[in-house]
Amino acid sequence: MELLRSAGWDGTSLRILGGGARSPLWKEIIASITGLSLETVNIDEGPALGAAILAGVGVGAYASVLEASDSIIKVEHTVEPNQAWQGVYQELHEVYKDLYPALKHAFDSLAKFS
Repeated sequence: MELLRSAGWDGTSLRILGGGARSPLWKEIIASITGLSLETVNIDEGPALGAAILAGVGVGAYASVLEASDSIIKVEHTVEPNQAWQGVYQELHEVYKDLYPALKHAFDSLAKFS
């Protein structure tokens, strides 16, 4: 989220599709970690739909990608962050931020064996 926010994104929800969107637990984990609502959409295949949307705009069926997306993609379900989990994830993220610099060199040195 920090990367998106630093790029100027100020959204309040994320969208999920594909295999991960089928797991209620995974959706609740993602919503809780990010602190954002997680929306499941009516589309299962993102890349193919993206190509179809671009083609529709290219042939003039839609005036813009935004218009096409709004016309085709619909939110089916929304999962809100679990407030109790959020605190736990924030604490664990602080531990990660401390551990990562300390352990990075050890893992970098293992890369030569792969």
